[in-house]
Amino acid sequence: MPRTYVRKDGAMKYGYSNEAMQSAIKDVKENGMSIKKAAFLYSVNRTTLMNHLKGYRCGSVGRPTVLTHAEESMIVHALKKLGEWGFGIDRRP
Repeated sequence: MPRTYVRKDGAMKYGYSNEAMQSAIKDVKENGMSIKKAAFLYSVNRTTLMNHLKGYRCGSVGRPTVLTHAEESMIVHALKKLGEWGFGIDRRP
């Protein structure tokens, strides 16, 4: 049986908060602080901070979607409306 982990409310996903990372990036870029000092000061990983500064591996993850967000929203709206009208959706062809 696989283990399930429940994250506590307010717990950080990556070990650092997004605000801490943004503050560290700002201090390095605008105030000329060293990467090592900013990483220590804001409790973020030094290599992760370097990757964020270089833009390395900071893009979206996974394959691109086939449908746009607007198309998905339209399909969801149509399915909900059909359900309200009494036309249920099932797996039968």
